Amino acid sequence: MDNFAVIDIKTGFEMLPYTAIQEAAYEHIYEESLKKNGYELIFDEATHVYKLDGVPIVSVTKVLQNAGLADFTGIPFERLEAARKFGTAVHKACEFRDFGKLDERSLDSNLWPFLDGWGDFVKDYQLTFKEIEKPIASKLYRVAGTPDRIAISDKRRRLAVLLNNEGTYKVTEYKDRTDWQLFLAALSITNWKEKNK
Repeated sequence: MDNFAVIDIKTGFEMLPYTAIQEAAYEHIYEESLKKNGYELIFDEATHVYKLDGVPIVSVTKVLQNAGLADFTGIPFERLEAARKFGTAVHKACEFRDFGKLDERSLDSNLWPFLDGWGDFVKDYQLTFKEIEKPIASKLYRVAGTPDRIAISDKRRRLAVLLNNEGTYKVTEYKDRTDWQLFLAALSITNWKEKNK
């Protein structure tokens, strides 16, 4: 089995508690996808709906929300929406940079420090990306998601990269193998809720 690193890009001041579980899900789903189990996956970005062989399936994010692991109920909508939009802009800037298609003249100056931090991380870790923002799915577990990056690595790794407005980055590596078991438990809760609406 090929070694790879699952990489999550975060913006802000701290890691979210569920990131380790999310990354474990992406790691196992990606590993399954390497076995070339044929399927057709369609992702509608506007509605955030994944369809596996034409049938809607749950997303990794929805699983974490349904199980109460990703709970933002105490945060005002305006603040959440602003953070979501800014995070999306940072992700897009990093994506364009990694594909070599970044138009620096069109980049909002507020994004530069985050992009600088991302560039330093990629250089310092000497990464080559296998996949960038590519939707993946598990036929076995009927769940899908879009990891930020899958990179070639000397060993299997799960990394979260926290970018900040100072142009630096902080890496957290998740090594707890029970994170996958927690995701499976959350998936069981989600499936139970769906069945017992």
